[in-house]
Amino acid sequence: NLTFVTLTLPSVSSLTNGLILLNAELRFDLFGSFGAAVFLDAGNVFPKANELDFTRLRGSVGFGIQYQSPVGPIRVDLGFKLNRLNIGPSGRERRSVLHISLGRAF
Repeated sequence: NLTFVTLTLPSVSSLTNGLILLNAELRFDLFGSFGAAVFLDAGNVFPKANELDFTRLRGSVGFGIQYQSPVGPIRVDLGFKLNRLNIGPSGRERRSVLHISLGRAF
């Protein structure tokens, strides 16, 4: 399945009036109750909705595995930032982020 979704998150939207979030994910079965996915994400937040700027989107790619448990899918995903930013004297953002979750991303 290839899915495109736009989401608004309450925690983010309370800080800003502008949000662009794009997700594409390809899911496939591996064996038994196990599956895998590859994904591409892009997005950013903006102080005001009239300041939305598609040239300032930040992207990431990644992959994950999931186990279909009796209470829902358990997911382990690893995402890689495509354009890491400098975050001050401590250097650049981390290159990758590991997410463990229960349920589908979208």
